[in-house]
Amino acid sequence: LLRSAIMAAKTGALIVYSTCSIASVENEKVIRRVLKKVGSQIQVEKVSGFLSEEQLKSMKAEYRDPGWILLPDRAKCGPIYWVRQTE
Repeated sequence: LLRSAIMAAKTGALIVYSTCSIASVENEKVIRRVLKKVGSQIQVEKVSGFLSEEQLKSMKAEYRDPGWILLPDRAKCGPIYWVRQTE
């Protein structure tokens, strides 16, 4: 699904990949696998776009290269994993 979204997106488009999983196989590994296939066609952004890295960390979000995760035992919400990418 993510590769289809990348292929359909126009230049400059924002693509957000998100799951409610704590499994790296559904989160970081998906992003890494897609990045290997599409190469420089997309760019992963470290911050979420509307919150700074400091704000995310104050919410107990953890950076998982690439992407951020909120875990229920630390953040009192989630789990949610997300990556913001631009075409």
